[in-house]
Amino acid sequence: MMLRISHISVFLLLVVFCYNATAQKKTNTDSLALFKEVKEKYGAYEKKHGHYIQTPNVKMHYLKWENPGGVPLIWMHGTYSNAYELMAFSDELIAMGFEVYSIDYYAHGQTPVPEKEVSHYHIADDVLFLMNAEGIDKAVIGGWSRGGFISSMFYDQYPDRTLGLILEDGGFDNFIVSYNNADSEERNTFFEQMRNFEDPTEKLFDSLREAWDYYNKTIYTWYSFHSDFIKVDEKFLWGINALRTVNNADWGINPGLANLVKARKEDVAEMDKYFKNPTIAPLFFREIYSFDVEILFRHLHVPTLIFDPRQEKEDFLSDVGDQAEMLARRHPKYIIHKIYKDTHHEVKFQRPEQFLNDVEEFSERIKAHYEEHENISKSIAERLIEGLNIRDAKIYEKLCADNYTSFFPSNSKIAMTKEQELRNAQGAWKAFPDLKWIISDMITDGNKVAVSFTITGTHQEDWGGIPAKGNVINIGGLMTLEIEEEKIVRKYEEMNVEDLFGQMQQ
Repeated sequence: MMLRISHISVFLLLVVFCYNATAQKKTNTDSLALFKEVKEKYGAYEKKHGHYIQTPNVKMHYLKWENPGGVPLIWMHGTYSNAYELMAFSDELIAMGFEVYSIDYYAHGQTPVPEKEVSHYHIADDVLFLMNAEGIDKAVIGGWSRGGFISSMFYDQYPDRTLGLILEDGGFDNFIVSYNNADSEERNTFFEQMRNFEDPTEKLFDSLREAWDYYNKTIYTWYSFHSDFIKVDEKFLWGINALRTVNNADWGINPGLANLVKARKEDVAEMDKYFKNPTIAPLFFREIYSFDVEILFRHLHVPTLIFDPRQEKEDFLSDVGDQAEMLARRHPKYIIHKIYKDTHHEVKFQRPEQFLNDVEEFSERIKAHYEEHENISKSIAERLIEGLNIRDAKIYEKLCADNYTSFFPSNSKIAMTKEQELRNAQGAWKAFPDLKWIISDMITDGNKVAVSFTITGTHQEDWGGIPAKGNVINIGGLMTLEIEEEKIVRKYEEMNVEDLFGQMQQ
């Protein structure tokens, strides 16, 4: 497997900050004018797109670019970045049909470090909380670098809330494999770079202005900041969003991040121990060190777009095979593997046009995938009704998963198995020899289908303790089916039983 040092650095939290030697030195007057201008523009942009939500874990900041009726896309940024990394791409994504959300997760941007110990899975929980608050049933979940890992973890926890995945150089690697396949010289070089890393997030300033001046003059530069695709204003807003107050006193650049991700010099010695024994790592690191995408994606059933940048000279080389290629071979129906040659870790910033083209193609893939699933869901519902009408005793075995459960009424706490459901159907067939289900309407939403129906039949034998009088029944009902891997896994049903019994006894 080939692994880039820029890739592994983000996850081991080595971000190279450097002085912008070519930047023009500004006078205090120029600096103050620029600060006021950026602060004003940031306030206006936040008023239009910025939001906060109190989750069970933290007060989380996020951006929302509205597009009513659009497919929700929720984005997680990379380490040391923030929600504004997607600002430059928002117009194009909306034009593709997305409604875009971009979050600041813990210790980034305007979201602080939670008071309790948290993991990346807590961030996934925060995203679910946001979806519920925004009324989002399902979303495309995506992210860059560490954000890609969080996206994969969200899918691991909430597959039924995921329309698709976009993984920009993160979230598809088994991280510890890369470490184990690096030789001692490569490891020593890496840790030496970590020891020499001066993390600006450890610095504190007396005011927002001082933090801004430090940011603007000693500006840390990623490849992304050199991208001509990102306008100057977008870079400045991205930057000022990283400045946050600490205890309503001091100001910092993503304050608290160095401690959360253990990027301090005193943490370097512990990293080697974490690789060898992930169980002793802090909670926020534990699932990153032990992340196993082969297990996590074992039941992958949503379209997944992987951005895999490659360079001619890679820093870590091993012979275990590329993780992304392995996943694509295992899941050819779902994974689209895009290799970007001569490209660094910052894919969308270095190749913005290609990135957007690939995302647009992927959006069409998602639509086609779910149209196909809706057709399958509709067909399964029709086959279930047909099987009930022809008294097919094997219909539940044919269409229902082994773990099938049925709830009647839908809020019942007692679930029926497919065997119990069949016995109920056989009793109804016997009591109403001409029993027939007639579909009134059907609505599909991906792997869910709601069916309104009418049941007619003549009551010829005792049923439910009610003697037969030969009465004809005509009763409406509603069932909702949830389908996975072309099998019904859950059914929720409603019917006016009181009306049914009344028609039988009249």
